[in-house]
Amino acid sequence: LRCDETLCTRPPHSNPHRPHLHGSRGLIPCYSWHSQVMYVWSGGGGGTHFVSAYPLYTRTRDTFTCLDRSQTIPHSRINDDYCDCADGSDEPGTAACANGRFYCINKGFRGRYIPSSRVNDGVCDCCDGTDENNGATVCSDTCKELGAESAKEAVKKAEIAREGARIRQEWVEQARKLTQEHLAELERLRAEEKGLKEALNDAAAEKERWEEVERSEQEAITAQWEAEHAEIKEAETVSAPVEVDEMKEAEEDGDLDETTNQEEGSESPPKHTNEDAEKARKIHNDAKQSHSDLTNKIKALEAKAYMDYGGDQEFLPLQGQCFELKVNKYTYELCPFDKVTQSEGGGKTTLGKWKDWKEGAAYSAQVYDSGEKCWQGPDRSTMVEIVCGATSEVQKVDEPSRCEYTMVFATPAACSQLHADILQLNLESEGDTHDVELEEGMAMEYEER
Repeated sequence: LRCDETLCTRPPHSNPHRPHLHGSRGLIPCYSWHSQVMYVWSGGGGGTHFVSAYPLYTRTRDTFTCLDRSQTIPHSRINDDYCDCADGSDEPGTAACANGRFYCINKGFRGRYIPSSRVNDGVCDCCDGTDENNGATVCSDTCKELGAESAKEAVKKAEIAREGARIRQEWVEQARKLTQEHLAELERLRAEEKGLKEALNDAAAEKERWEEVERSEQEAITAQWEAEHAEIKEAETVSAPVEVDEMKEAEEDGDLDETTNQEEGSESPPKHTNEDAEKARKIHNDAKQSHSDLTNKIKALEAKAYMDYGGDQEFLPLQGQCFELKVNKYTYELCPFDKVTQSEGGGKTTLGKWKDWKEGAAYSAQVYDSGEKCWQGPDRSTMVEIVCGATSEVQKVDEPSRCEYTMVFATPAACSQLHADILQLNLESEGDTHDVELEEGMAMEYEER
């Protein structure tokens, strides 16, 4: 049978990420020859089972065709410590091929591939010890112990995913209500802003009207003062005449009394304030401040209401909360959709401000940049990886590069019912641990390719 993606089906108990070709005699994994899969499906009265790849290498004929079909070689060249096939499929049990891979069956745990170069290298890479088969190194079979520990971990992960998915659904409902409340509040505030804008315009017009009255009154007062001041100066000139030539001579000699000029220069009309104009200015300033405050409130609420909180707005309940993790002498704090900080003693350093979701990460990573500048370095920034968790908590913080931080944040918002169902199906199908673990290993290999 040839693998045809259009004919692939998935049995209920199988890994949903791996397609299968439904044949009359069983299910065959839909893998390309290049995947070098060493196992096939076989249907029968006892259900679906894995059959070891060894029959592929059992001598039923005198020749062997490389799995990439690049060439056909004598069967005697299999595992002869010389690489004949370009894909390394003729040397799974030796280190002859640089690209060769050896499959650890690891019965009781999970199967895995290792480079063929690690076969018989004196180091036990497979938990069943099958990679050290020349007798030079004795390996203990630890697969059952590892499998038992892995099973406990799988149960724990399934419980976390299930609880996280339940909480996530509650958050989705909560986010829907919050969004409706935000939009209703925005509508109310915009209507209020319209009224304040009209009141501000009226106050501005009233202020201008009274200030015009104030200016007219000021002009009248100034004109009266200037007339009176001119009469006083004229009277002073008559009572104490000074010859022009004498004035010039006094100026040249520096004997002219400067205080007279200073007093005259300092004199100015009295400043007039209209009481009604002053009240109008205060009313206008108050209206202007109220309108400005409301406008800022609307902008903040718009940013909150229209921000991308996930496909179902599931991350919205995290907005406004902060989560801490203490690492040695530092305390790291993540405030989702706001900022990341690092505290030591009384000082606090901003490691990044909310920018956006990481492109292509499907709500699994957030970018915080434009933090405080490092000394002789770049601005600090933080990449936050988001994983499924039954509670929201910062689990890990690293600084892989100078002033560039990474953070792992667990939260129910990152969980999904689909993921919880898959983990539960895997638990329910662990009657044959070897088969389940091997299937996962093969599925992982398929996804990698």
